[in-house]
Formats: sequence, C-alpha cells, structure tokens
Amino acid sequence: MLAFIAACLHIFSPAGLFLSAPYGESTYALLSFTGYFLFVQSFSPSGASTSLKDALIPLAGILCGLATTVRSNGILNGLLFLEEAIRALYSLTGAITFAKFRRLLAVGVAGICTALGFVVPQYIAYRDFCINYPFTGHDEPRIWCRRTLPSISSFVQDHYWNNGFLRYWTVSNIPLFALASPMLATMTYSALWTLNVESGRLTGAGRLLRSLAAPQLILAALTFSKHHVQIITRMSSGYPVWYF
Repeated sequence: MLAFIAACLHIFSPAGLFLSAPYGESTYALLSFTGYFLFVQSFSPSGASTSLKDALIPLAGILCGLATTVRSNGILNGLLFLEEAIRALYSLTGAITFAKFRRLLAVGVAGICTALGFVVPQYIAYRDFCINYPFTGHDEPRIWCRRTLPSISSFVQDHYWNNGFLRYWTVSNIPLFALASPMLATMTYSALWTLNVESGRLTGAGRLLRSLAAPQLILAALTFSKHHVQIITRMSSGYPVWYF
C-alpha cells in the first residue's frame, strides 16, 4: 500500500507536467529508482553477503551512472555507494573475509560507474571543444578549456544561465522563490527527519532512505542558494525520500 501511495504522489507531484512529456525528468527518475531498487535487493534478509546479491550493486551503479548522464545532479547518487563503502570498510576491522571484500569491491565499481556518468560527457565535450576544436568550426579553444577544472557543465550554468551563489536572489525573483518554497520546505524537512532516525532501526530499504536523504538535502540547499530556484519543482521528482 505504501508503494502505491508513493507512486501516486510521484505522478501527481509538482513535476507531473514534465513527467508526462518527453523530458529528462522521467528518464532520470526511471533510471535512478531502478538503481535504488537493485541496491535494496542486494541486501540479504539474514544480513549475510552473497555473490548474487553483491552482483546487483554494480548494476545499480550502472543505472545511476546512466541517470547522471541525463541529469548531472545524479552524481549525488554516488553518496549512496560512498556510505555503503564506508560500512564495508568498517566491517573489515572486525574480520577480513572474502564476502566482505567482495561487497566492498562491488560498491567501489558501482561508485565508479556513477562517477563515469558525469565524467564521460565532460571528457567528450573537452575533446571536441578544447582539443579537436578546429574540426568543429572554432578558431580557438573555448574559454572554459583554460580553467583548472575544465567543466562544460559549470561553464554553461555560469555563462548562459547565470547560476552562482546568491545570483538569483533578486527582488524580481521573489515570486519564483514563493513558488519553490513548498517543495524546498518539504524536501528539507523530510531529509532532516530521515537523517535523524536512529541508525540501528534501519536495514535494507530503511538504510537506502537514509542514504538518499543526504543527496536530497544537498540538492535543496544548492538549488536555494545558487540555481534557478523554481527548477526544484521538477528536479524533486527524482528524489524519493520526500514521498514517504
């Protein structure tokens, strides 16, 4: 019943219009949610790690990586695997076993796959605009190629969208902050509530929700402080914690 309610809330969320159109939000949500599902399935009811269960983790990472190619904020999904990697490393302090090492390796591969979803598009853009620029009709490399971290994503957001810390905080944008405030408040409250739940009570799906609360909170904070704040109404569709 809870899953049905969550699905209904997802359909009738503020991003409903975008989810019903050929837009990136629906694709991102599909890939991310499927990745989360596989990650949950990797937990054994007995708590023991098995090769079949651990094999699901890299698959989850691949899906999260594909989601990141659709929406760059998908890189925050890497926190899911980072927390699990820390848990796996901590478990090795007790006794080193092949099963524990196998799970750590699986989580590491998943994290790399997620990161590649962000790095590969950046590399392709760097190759085309900074190295092979004569073949793309440009006389010289683009200005962002000379940055310490040459990211086309950050350049586009800064140069064309005027994203930046507090740049959107203008009087004319007050109505947009009012539009975004219900979603920002919901995402922030639900994330903080989930993070405050005792760790000992969380296993499997509960641990997943706790791991996803941090990315949701980070997204809300970044959107509020440096992005076009109204986009939170559609970006929120890919973060399931607030549905619960």
